[in-house]
Amino acid sequence: MNVRRLPFTLMMALLALALMPFTAGAQTTSTVTTSGFQVQNLSQTQPANISIQYIDAATQTQVATQTATIPAGGSLTFVPFSAAGYVQMSAPPGFRGSVTILSDQPIVAVTNVLGSNAALGDSYGGFTGGASSLNLPLIVRNNFGIDTSITIQNVGTAQATVTISYTPGFAGNPGVTEPSFTLQPGASRTIYQKDNTALGTGTPGFVGSATVTATGSPVVATVLQEGNGQLMAYNAFPAGTGSSTVALPLVLGNNFGAFTGIQVLNTGTQATTADITFSPNTVTAPVGGLTPCATPPTRQLTINPNQTGTLIQAAGGGSSPFDPFFNGCIYIGGATVTSNNGQPLFVTVNQVNSTSKDASTYAGFNPTTATDKVLAPLVVANNFGTFSGVQVQNVGSSATTVTITYGPNTYSGTPPSGFTLCGTPTARSTTVQPGASFTFLQTYIAGQPSGLSPIGSDSQFQSCMYVGSATITASSGGKIAAIVNQVSVGPTSNDKLYTYGAFAQ
Repeated sequence: MNVRRLPFTLMMALLALALMPFTAGAQTTSTVTTSGFQVQNLSQTQPANISIQYIDAATQTQVATQTATIPAGGSLTFVPFSAAGYVQMSAPPGFRGSVTILSDQPIVAVTNVLGSNAALGDSYGGFTGGASSLNLPLIVRNNFGIDTSITIQNVGTAQATVTISYTPGFAGNPGVTEPSFTLQPGASRTIYQKDNTALGTGTPGFVGSATVTATGSPVVATVLQEGNGQLMAYNAFPAGTGSSTVALPLVLGNNFGAFTGIQVLNTGTQATTADITFSPNTVTAPVGGLTPCATPPTRQLTINPNQTGTLIQAAGGGSSPFDPFFNGCIYIGGATVTSNNGQPLFVTVNQVNSTSKDASTYAGFNPTTATDKVLAPLVVANNFGTFSGVQVQNVGSSATTVTITYGPNTYSGTPPSGFTLCGTPTARSTTVQPGASFTFLQTYIAGQPSGLSPIGSDSQFQSCMYVGSATITASSGGKIAAIVNQVSVGPTSNDKLYTYGAFAQ
């Protein structure tokens, strides 16, 4: 059996607040109120028969099961309500906990977490296995209104004893830990940094990293950043898997108010200088009164062992960690982070919009483990105001042809007014240079050429609705990494951006 484990938190109704796991004296609750997940069958010839187990976080026991069959090459979307084109979860009302999915075919899965009537949310990918030690590069307490929480799931077959230790970066107190706790197989628990005043009480109180250690069974973890009407998520890294070079498929400056922040964790034994090298700008014409930036200059961060460094692609006040290069110009591209002395690094990237609440996080990729194929379990077009964009970075040493191939449309209900249901979309291809990135947009931008345009818009999605999956491949010898952004229309007061990393195969 192929197992995919998802340590995500579900809250189907407000009564779930009574079921939340607490540390001693903890008062914090999450803004997350609901979740959905998409499972993709990787077999192109056989249906996948899956079994889903729902484990309650408070009791650490299984409270529901569910079975389903996914067509060959297809996907299914599981949601906490009954709706045409989706599968309703069998979790009981008020469920909050974790999920384990077992399958007789290879699968991958992605979770969307939402809060406040879908006014905020983000995405993260499922796990195929865990580790005894995990690195979390970005952990905060009262970082100008933002706090993190760490949800940990036991993915082994025996009880796990879990500890969490913190390392401050440019804010916070050293030597802080959480009381150890136990998790039964499949069970999860959430720890809120807002509840640990020892981390620091200023503004910011704590900005740094954390290490999760488990004995007895391996674990996985997902980090949520919540506050200011925003929600961002990323998955923890297994210790020992850091790389001296990290690929970042999407970096932004002044992209209709959106910019990125790069957080680098040095897990080595020596101080290092991390060089951040940017790819050429994919924006070639003025946008919104802003001229395209030139290729940004290489930036350097000096980082001590077990410490973090931050670089933000926005002018800000012109002082570190803000980069004044991005003052008054627009940039969309990728970046590569390299240690000058071979120290292992982990990197996370925050995408934030200064003119709306849109925000999300993704984890950087180790190029040495990159492949010529990556999988995106959830891509959408005109999905009641939501579309996606697949940002692909060539992490190889020579130019490669990148092709995106779509799975069948899994939505069978009535599409939004004015739209039809897409058939299986036509595959698209483009050439990407080494280190550069390209975005395949599942939407059409008025005024762009038909087919796949130079900026990635696609006319085949102009008037139809699509919910499905995608496989992205590189031509012979190529290596790629990719992230998927899901963007929704709506008021600027909502966080409408969801991001997850595509799965290498």
